[in-house]
Order: sequence, then C-alpha cells, then structure tokens
Amino acid sequence: MGRLQVGIDVGSTTVKAVVVDPESHEIVWKDYQRHETRQPEMVLDFLVRIGAAFPEVSREELSIYMTGSGRR
Repeated sequence: MGRLQVGIDVGSTTVKAVVVDPESHEIVWKDYQRHETRQPEMVLDFLVRIGAAFPEVSREELSIYMTGSGRR
C-alpha cells in the first residue's frame, strides 16, 4: 500500500479517525473513542495505532487532516 490520507476529528467528548486509500477511495481503517478529557493522549494513541496498522507506509506518504473543537 502506498500513500494514505488520514482524517481526525477531535471533539469535545470523542476522537474519530478514518484512513482512506486516495486511489480507490476505500476506507481502510477507522475508529471512534471517548477521550475522557485526554484529547492529546487519545490523538497520539490513534496515530500510533494507525502507524502499526500500516508499517509499510512512510511518514512522507501520509496526509493528515484534523478538524474539531480540540484540533489545536
């Protein structure tokens, strides 16, 4: 697998993420978790798990987009 697009929504109570293959537009990974006021820790956990799910994809091949009230 080559290039991937990652979308992360950091809301007031949850973090949601989706990984999409930009060529096929197929969702290849997704998750939704309550962060219990630990937004940064949950985002880091998501990124680590995404990296583990796609070890053959380099950082340079990822495009990451963030949205939501806790995106900063």
